[in-house]
Amino acid sequence: MWKLIEDFFDQSWAMKAFIGWGWLCVLIMAAGIIDGVINY
Repeated sequence: MWKLIEDFFDQSWAMKAFIGWGWLCVLIMAAGIIDGVINY
């Protein structure tokens, strides 16, 4: 796990932004699914 974090901080800013955008999309999608299940 620590190696992954080190690798992340070795990335360029563009790569960090891309990874961050990907995680943001995943979180939004998960939130939408949870919201859909609760309100079903």
